[in-house]
Amino acid sequence: MTGAALAALLEAQGYDFRPANLTHVAFDNALYGSTGSQASPSRAVGLHHLARAAGYARAIAVAGADELHAAVAAAVAGGGPSFILARVTGEEQPAPRIPCSPEEIRDRFRSGCGAATSTRTPR
Repeated sequence: MTGAALAALLEAQGYDFRPANLTHVAFDNALYGSTGSQASPSRAVGLHHLARAAGYARAIAVAGADELHAAVAAAVAGGGPSFILARVTGEEQPAPRIPCSPEEIRDRFRSGCGAATSTRTPR
């Protein structure tokens, strides 16, 4: 939610920072994994409540694949901006290595968004 303050500042300057086609999905395991898996404040205050307070037209918490699918479908149908909090487990599972380079991932993402791909490499 670090962008909430920036969004408020831009809105104060007359920018529309609440596009109806914006869907923000946050996967939250309620842990700070990089520092030893301490509990995060999101255990007590759901991020979807913060999103609603920040001006999202829709803010919902889901806890399963079927609920997530339905929430994304509703968000894509319109009436946003939408925020979906997907509550996930803190358990770690083995995962295969991603067989794509960072540049390939970037280009696939950009292509999926309709943006032009670039052959430029990051610094």
